[in-house]
Amino acid sequence: MRRRAGDGEGSFAGCRAAELLAETPGWVFRPTGPASGLDDIGHLGFHYGPADGQPPVVSVMDIARTRDGVIIELYTIITGTSRPS
Repeated sequence: MRRRAGDGEGSFAGCRAAELLAETPGWVFRPTGPASGLDDIGHLGFHYGPADGQPPVVSVMDIARTRDGVIIELYTIITGTSRPS
């Protein structure tokens, strides 16, 4: 089944995000800014870590390539890590 770029939790990325949240209760994903895109390439930076205001544990950048609104390639790049407090 093809998933559209905005399918959220039903997408592969959405499913993996749900798994990570289940593995680390009380942690959240926080975007580092707005998503950006040009033609068939999009980018979103985000942090992952405790929801209680502590610094993020992981900083990540997702880069997606789409065709007809469907993600055909998705790359997740870890841009920084720190130890939880």
